[in-house]
Amino acid sequence: DGPNVSGDLGRVVIGEGGFFVVVTSDRVRVIHPDAARVLQAVRRGDVPLVDRALDDGFRGVAETRASSGRQVLGAVATLPTVGWYLFANLPVEEVRAPFVAARPVYATAVAAGALLLVLAVWRSLRRVTRPLVEMTAAVEGIASQPASGQRIGGAGAGEVGRLAASFDRLLEAL
Repeated sequence: DGPNVSGDLGRVVIGEGGFFVVVTSDRVRVIHPDAARVLQAVRRGDVPLVDRALDDGFRGVAETRASSGRQVLGAVATLPTVGWYLFANLPVEEVRAPFVAARPVYATAVAAGALLLVLAVWRSLRRVTRPLVEMTAAVEGIASQPASGQRIGGAGAGEVGRLAASFDRLLEAL
């Protein structure tokens, strides 16, 4: 346990609160940041990721509980030359911190996008319904003050225009 990779590994900090642990195939910690836990056995059930690695052959990354009870994102790999297991642990709250910090930015972006969408839909619908509103006003004007020769005129294109032209022909016939 001198100034070498394995000796220094127990003092290496991952992020702000993460750490490395090396466990033998006999469940004995040979490297741990807490010197009191070095050469202590990891009891079955204390660290679920150690159980999965040693009992089920799991290798990879998983959210788990450290022996301190803290939720961590743990990664496990095998040190094949000695048959030991290297665990890297990073507190879950540290992993999630950037996402939690970005939530207000995402919420603002979603709110701004929704507002722009509502405005765009409102303008589009207004453009589509304007000929109907104009035609309705013209018909109401004719109904309130009838005079000969009144016409609705060009109230738009498509079905609305056809309806206005039909209404004009009806007025002519009357």
